Amino acid sequence: MRKPDRLTPSTHTANGISVFAVRDATIDELAQQAPLVRFDRLTLLTVREVLTAGMRLEPTGRNPRHYTLGFDDLEDGVRQLASFAHQVVPNVYYDA
Repeated sequence: MRKPDRLTPSTHTANGISVFAVRDATIDELAQQAPLVRFDRLTLLTVREVLTAGMRLEPTGRNPRHYTLGFDDLEDGVRQLASFAHQVVPNVYYDA
């Protein structure tokens, strides 16, 4: 493989995690639907905490409840997410 003559660093690197917003539905209703039915546990946190930390919620795809939780620095974003108040609940609709 030939090396490129010049490497141009990106001016903006973005990282994100796929999330679903509980809007016009209950957590129980969302847990029964794809893709959440594929997860045995669901982690719940608040939009207020995400936005206060300077992260972005960007609408993604055709599902109006699907967002990308965006942040610029991967290590800092993961550290912040781990520090948020959150609740982990079992998904009783999990379908292995």
